[in-house]
Amino acid sequence: MAKIKSDTEGTVYMPTVAAQKESDLNDSTTSRAVKVIICFLVLLVLGLAIAVIIISVNDSKQSGSVSICATTSSLKPNYTKSQDLYRDLSEIELFQVRDYILNVASLNITPFEKAAVNSNYIFLIELQNVNKDDAIAYLDHNGPKPARSANVIIFKGAVSPPVVEEILVYFDKPMKHELNTLLTNNTIPFHARPPNNLEYARIAEIVNDFGGKTHDILKESYDGFTIANCTDHCLTYTDTGPTSMFSSNEHHAFIWFLRAVNYGEYLHPVGLELLIQRQGTDVSKWKIEK
Repeated sequence: MAKIKSDTEGTVYMPTVAAQKESDLNDSTTSRAVKVIICFLVLLVLGLAIAVIIISVNDSKQSGSVSICATTSSLKPNYTKSQDLYRDLSEIELFQVRDYILNVASLNITPFEKAAVNSNYIFLIELQNVNKDDAIAYLDHNGPKPARSANVIIFKGAVSPPVVEEILVYFDKPMKHELNTLLTNNTIPFHARPPNNLEYARIAEIVNDFGGKTHDILKESYDGFTIANCTDHCLTYTDTGPTSMFSSNEHHAFIWFLRAVNYGEYLHPVGLELLIQRQGTDVSKWKIEK
């Protein structure tokens, strides 16, 4: 360092030319090192990106040659003694019960896809739980295994008067069936049945007819929302219970309307409700009562 004299007689140290050059050299070296590191990181990222793209392309090519898994499997699950007693019906068992019922001539069952309200058709197939005493005897006292069975709910709209029946189908060989009287000794009144898609189809026709006839007044009353020709301002609907009273022959559909929006349509009811009378099996007589 060179030493010079200041005007105030103080001493000030000034860097020499050699020291200044050495400092500049160090700064230059550091800058080059930083640039090299940055270039290395950039190349590393690019390399990883290229590798990911190549792997993805290879996976896509390989996936096209992968065979489709079978819809059924030969593997059979292992159930404990109690699990086997109460396990739900398998897909195979459901088809077995359906096919058996369809082939019982005395029941005169129409396949659901071809049925109407005035047909006899299967509404539900479910596991019938075994009798409690029989289950305890089997599980705790090594008694005989209770027979496995399914409960089949049949809407018999083709008989007069129409009724609802529950049929027990046993998986014995050969299969057999009997009337299920575990919960009731009598057939169930037809008007006490729950709704299903066959009835909802007729309800939709009634609602759409109502919407066409009231299009203008609905549009004026509900800020452009209508039932027919509604584009993005549609009124949708749902039903609620009870649909009937067990002690009467009445059977209704309580319909209430709401704005079909994408953010919680149930928060946008419009106060429009319909009471549709749907008594009997002749759907041409179903009508709006109120």
